[in-house]
Amino acid sequence: MYRTRRLVIFITCSLIYFFAVFHRVSISVLIDHLSAQYGVDKADMSSFSAVYFWFYALLQPVGGSLADVIDPSWLLTASGVITALGSLMMGITHSFGVALVGRALIGIGLAPVYIPSARLLISWYSASDYAFMSALLLFCGGMGAVGAAYPLRVAADALGVPATMGICSAITLALGAVALFFVRADPSACGGADGTQEKPIPSEAIEDGSESCSLDDGLTAHAPEQRQSVIPRVFRTSPTGHTMSPAAAAHTVVSNARLVLTTPCFYLISIWGFFTCGGYFTVTGLWAMEFVKIGADISSDSASMVSMVLGFVFAFGSPAIATVSNKLHTRKWIMVTGSAIALVVDGVFTASAIALVVDGVFTARPDGWSLASVTVALGVWAMATNTMVTIAYTSVKERFPIELSGAAMSWVNLVIFLGSAILQQITKGTVLPCDGDDYCPDSFSWGLWGMIGAGQLIALGCILCWPETFGQTASLSSDKKAEGEGEVVEGETVV
Repeated sequence: MYRTRRLVIFITCSLIYFFAVFHRVSISVLIDHLSAQYGVDKADMSSFSAVYFWFYALLQPVGGSLADVIDPSWLLTASGVITALGSLMMGITHSFGVALVGRALIGIGLAPVYIPSARLLISWYSASDYAFMSALLLFCGGMGAVGAAYPLRVAADALGVPATMGICSAITLALGAVALFFVRADPSACGGADGTQEKPIPSEAIEDGSESCSLDDGLTAHAPEQRQSVIPRVFRTSPTGHTMSPAAAAHTVVSNARLVLTTPCFYLISIWGFFTCGGYFTVTGLWAMEFVKIGADISSDSASMVSMVLGFVFAFGSPAIATVSNKLHTRKWIMVTGSAIALVVDGVFTASAIALVVDGVFTARPDGWSLASVTVALGVWAMATNTMVTIAYTSVKERFPIELSGAAMSWVNLVIFLGSAILQQITKGTVLPCDGDDYCPDSFSWGLWGMIGAGQLIALGCILCWPETFGQTASLSSDKKAEGEGEVVEGETVV
């Protein structure tokens, strides 16, 4: 049935996206294991962590644009296979060079995951359901951050890095296979249309076998003489209902990119994401455990619990903030509020990092902050930064026509994850050891939080200029979009 199929699609996309977030932040937890296994200093792990973000970012326009022309099942299957190979290489090798290749493959493999998944939600769920389902997808990603914290640390200690990464490899490979056989772009082949209604499967789909709905409903929805293909076609159908040729698909990708990149407000949300989300992944993906562990003088296991709290904030905060946005009928001012709160927390950490941390900010001293207080402060900061991406993606979807949704979100994602890669590389030169190879609390004052705060100030200025998009839809100004002659028109309010 239609609802069964879209549930299977959502679960499959969510589990693959779980690993996308899992691998983003796993290096922070495994930094001790991996630096010892590869025989490198911890400072070199900033480059290792950033490799994922470089490839993930640079392939966003490719993955997102292809989501508009290629059936997502093929993209998600390729993701599972490539990620599985990269995870295995990273886990079993003792060569830092080979590990870098494996880490790069993980970034390449997981690049075409979120945007095709979001594109599937647009096709399979109504506009009123999209914000919540998008937030639920991010919740599953947030659970990936939870899994990459204390549970990953326990698994690595008990089984070792090779076995742990081998298990991850096997799971992602299996998910890729599930995507190939059960994920489809077109809901009309399974009794629905764009998540708004149920209707019979079109006879032409049955006759040419162009779509498969091979769960319980799919096996009975074909003519006896013409059984549907289990494997989907590579290219999606065009607006005229015909399967796109490779040339038409390439032309559509280029046309969509031109339309997105010539829309001025695209740069506002992109710069906001560069500093807001890029800063978040710089801290949580690389420095969070060291920051807490050194200041609190606690074990890596205990510090990983703090990282797990940040994962829970992302997981539960994403759907919560989407609900608040819908209730308040605003996207822009939710993001403005988040940026302002994040800027305050950045300033507090920067100003207090030297004096308070040295004097015992992470202890129970009356004149300092407790570990719980710092954990709460980090949680508030995470809520004000990374959960806001839920609202940002929804706002981008409302600002751009559905024909450009994959391309628009992918180009925004490119800038966001370039921010992660670039800022992580910068911290290699700003977060400096105090004594030999050892970091101290002072290492994280201006070198980390000061830099993040300066970027957040720029982000706040950009998001103040972003238009309000709640309840609006955008369209192309002409019917010549296929020739690349259209332009994006401001949306109309949807009642």
